[in-house]
Amino acid sequence: MSDTMLHRITVDTAVCTPIVNVIQLRGQVASVKKAQAIIMAKIPPADLFHVNKGMTVTVFPVTTPQHIYEGHITGINAHTAQVSVHLQPGDTALEAAMATTLRLRWEDTNHMVAIPAQAVIYDKRKRKSFVMVFRDRYNIDKRQVWTFKSLDNTSYISGGLDEGEKVVSTDQQLIYDAMDR
Repeated sequence: MSDTMLHRITVDTAVCTPIVNVIQLRGQVASVKKAQAIIMAKIPPADLFHVNKGMTVTVFPVTTPQHIYEGHITGINAHTAQVSVHLQPGDTALEAAMATTLRLRWEDTNHMVAIPAQAVIYDKRKRKSFVMVFRDRYNIDKRQVWTFKSLDNTSYISGGLDEGEKVVSTDQQLIYDAMDR
């Protein structure tokens, strides 16, 4: 690998981290009193066991998605599969019956190897995912990986890569194409 190319690429280390999960729900503002809002949302019964009282929720009003609010789950009704969310007091542009999107995030107890999502190369022709494993400037390997899931800018790898290995995460497509010739 040339010095120019070596300075262009970014190398990241695969780390073992808890798997982050996200649920998005549709909700509706039930009431607004003294700059505090209560939002009700239906939750799929299969996801009900992930939700706990006190869990932090990010709320996005449908009409004004640029306004982002933080709140906490204050009630869970397992019979109707509903959760109630109280937003923290403050300036709020929310009104009763306004539609919202709620985002719940939590870390799983399971850990998995995680790398930047842009490090994964999907080869449409082969229908497989690959990463470029960096050992040194003279040793870069093309390796097939199995992606468990990608969330935000992180891909969780279920096979093909071990913790501590280094992967190329910028300009890796150039190296992949050169090796594929």
